[in-house]
Amino acid sequence: MRARVPHKASATTGPTQGRRRTPAPAPAPAPAPAPAPATQKHAISASSQRPRRLLIADDNEDAAESLAVLLRLQGHDVTVVGSGREALDAIGRLLPDVALLDISMPDISGYEVARRWRQVSRQETVRLIAVTGWGQDRDKRRALEAGFDYHFTKPIESEALLDLLREADAAS
Repeated sequence: MRARVPHKASATTGPTQGRRRTPAPAPAPAPAPAPAPATQKHAISASSQRPRRLLIADDNEDAAESLAVLLRLQGHDVTVVGSGREALDAIGRLLPDVALLDISMPDISGYEVARRWRQVSRQETVRLIAVTGWGQDRDKRRALEAGFDYHFTKPIESEALLDLLREADAAS
């Protein structure tokens, strides 16, 4: 007669030899830690800023959408367009509080959008912000001459933009 050798992983030795053991249930996972509360700076800035109607015009869809997400998280109503022609139409139709315009759009440059809007509207209610990779003094001067109120060099520092929007709240 052949001796039976128990399988090491599933059998015991001793008086209960050959019987299978049922493993103990795994302990329940620890609950996930609660998310950390927002820092005081962000809690104050997000709640103290009134929502604004914003327009972003940029032919770089990823850049435009990334900026839109940031601004929507701050409670703003954001519309994104991808060309200068769409920007001119949207500014006239939506009358946003602020329009962030890329300078080098393929159909109509941001400079031309600003110039045309300022000629047509003759009002300063829409704040125009130039958004560009060109950041020399002459580029900033050219943006102001075209009718922009502000100039940001890409990549935009989000805190600087949010500070500008908060300052606009304080001034209005």
